Amino acid sequence: MKIYETSEGVDQYFEMSEGYDLSHYSGRIQKYLPVGKTLLEIGMGPGNDFIWLSKIYETTGSDYSKEFISRAEKRFPGADLVQLDGITLTTNRTFDALFSSKVYQHIPTSKMTDVFDNQHRILNKDGVIIHTFWVGGSTMEIDDMVFFYHNTTDLLKMLNKKFTVLHSESYTEFENNDSLFIIARKK
Repeated sequence: MKIYETSEGVDQYFEMSEGYDLSHYSGRIQKYLPVGKTLLEIGMGPGNDFIWLSKIYETTGSDYSKEFISRAEKRFPGADLVQLDGITLTTNRTFDALFSSKVYQHIPTSKMTDVFDNQHRILNKDGVIIHTFWVGGSTMEIDDMVFFYHNTTDLLKMLNKKFTVLHSESYTEFENNDSLFIIARKK
């Protein structure tokens, strides 16, 4: 996905995502994750969610893209940032929570079990995951990127193997109920 690796592509993404964040979900999140806990944001991109998450939690920002991390280092001097693959999550650190906003849209459903297994591994006891997904069960290709619109039933079935779903709701970003917000606790 070269768009996330080039300066021009990251510029485009910054422009496209300007003004978009999930801060309106902060109350729901705090219901299950107390203030001050450690949280890893997976795929922080421009850092729109990192801004508000860092005010509530001890937040570590991560992204697979060196370009996003480089820009985050300039935008958030002194912040805890790591370059990290969102699938393997290869780190010796553990966290109370993992957060992502539509990061797993580029991962086929067949690999999501691995993702959830790796998330389970780096979560502390009673840790929670907080994710949003595009849903619908289809696939779309744009330029060199593939987008997977996951099936809600399949996602929940995979999650239930290692997590207890605490909150799940559909919401609309572009089309009616095209998105899913989930909070789940490590079993």
